[in-house]
Amino acid sequence: MKHITRFAFVAALAASAPSHAQTSDATAAASGVLRGTDAVATKVAATPSSDARDLASRAYQRGYYITAFKEAMTRIKANEQDAPAMTLIGQLYSEGLTVKRDLAEAARWFKLGSDRGDRQATFQLAVAALEGSGIAKDKAYAKQLFEKAAAQGHPGALYNLGVMAVEN
Repeated sequence: MKHITRFAFVAALAASAPSHAQTSDATAAASGVLRGTDAVATKVAATPSSDARDLASRAYQRGYYITAFKEAMTRIKANEQDAPAMTLIGQLYSEGLTVKRDLAEAARWFKLGSDRGDRQATFQLAVAALEGSGIAKDKAYAKQLFEKAAAQGHPGALYNLGVMAVEN
């Protein structure tokens, strides 16, 4: 199941508009909140142009986390606005893969990716704010981030906004 979770994250990271559905884990199921790494995605074929620049995501998908981290950092050094690479680094910190698990550092990378327009980073940051994971727990800020991600077409953000509306 962990492999499917990683594939889902990479598919969402690599594709500009992936087609996917999400399920929640046992802890999130109780609250009804979908988390970013709980997504189940359909495989999106890589185009030749995205294939060359997406070595980091492919390495992550295959479990080569050191390579994923190094390639994502290389992409950021080459382009300081590479939001998907920042999101991938945030995910590695969030899961403690290759690096020591550090939720505050994960949230920092998700914020950087979100500020540069990555909807998955925005979603991950919203979940962190909702749960108080690496950043202060702030439901209003989480809602604002879910709205931003939803405006970019993130289905998990739309779902979580619906859950938040029902809870109020």
